[in-house]
Amino acid sequence: MTRFIVRLLIVPIGIGFAALAALVCAIVGTVASGLAGNFASIAAFTGLTVLAAALTGADPDDIAAFLGLVWLVMLGVLFVPIGLMALIGELFGIAAWAAYAFGTGALFALVPVLFPGDPATHGWPAQATLGFFATGIIAGTVYWMIAGHGAGRNAANRLPPP
Repeated sequence: MTRFIVRLLIVPIGIGFAALAALVCAIVGTVASGLAGNFASIAAFTGLTVLAAALTGADPDDIAAFLGLVWLVMLGVLFVPIGLMALIGELFGIAAWAAYAFGTGALFALVPVLFPGDPATHGWPAQATLGFFATGIIAGTVYWMIAGHGAGRNAANRLPPP
């Protein structure tokens, strides 16, 4: 029972730190790829031009709606792949680093496929899938270091006796 309570506490902490690592990795990757040099194109790609227009005199409700949308997208892009891999790892008692790193990387790589981006800007940049995959590997590794390495412990005790 104590192990269950500890897992209930450590898994969300691991997901939170993994999401933070993914966010930092995404920002560093964007800067390293040269996209950050052209802030206007990043603003147009991410929709920040809408926020800038809203700040110049739009209705505060429009600003709140846009920020809510950005928050939901961030939650979906960061927390859903990490949480899904954490759930799979906990359910099956997976404790291998490679499973968390490459599993989370694969789930992150699905983001540009599932969300093709803005058709006006021709979707994601050419290297986006690789960047999402690398971000997922970092997030999966951070999750594994905090919570994933303990998921497989006592897995034999969970199986029914032969």
